[in-house]
Amino acid sequence: MAQRKIDYDRGVLIRAHQATGVEVYMYIDTPGEYLSVHGTPVTTELARQAGYPVDELGKKRELRERMKTAHANIEAELMLQAEEKKVVREKGGFRVVAFGLGRHQVLAPDDTLLTPNPIPEEQAFLLLDQLVPSPVPVEGGTPSEK
Repeated sequence: MAQRKIDYDRGVLIRAHQATGVEVYMYIDTPGEYLSVHGTPVTTELARQAGYPVDELGKKRELRERMKTAHANIEAELMLQAEEKKVVREKGGFRVVAFGLGRHQVLAPDDTLLTPNPIPEEQAFLLLDQLVPSPVPVEGGTPSEK
């Protein structure tokens, strides 16, 4: 007989397929993920035939996945805020600061945040050049000489 790969101490539901007697397992902490006795995934249809409410459990699975993603995004955002922001370009008192993952913000000379939402580096540099344009050279001398 093949060795079982299911961790019974983790908390698992077991339902048997009516026609074949095949057992379908689902860990309580991973709703909507169905396994065979060997720990391999089985189809949602087999789980449905074994008596699992797959529609309801599918929604719980999606909620769990979305919550996990949201949690990771929030955690990453807070970690980035805690890091020291690095000034990557400064011009006329305005600064472009990087805070990871290719995200930048533009600050005014008085430290006012000009870009409340992070922007890519290219856009930040373009904005900086628009805020503080480079002087245009004049032929035959400087503008004060004319």
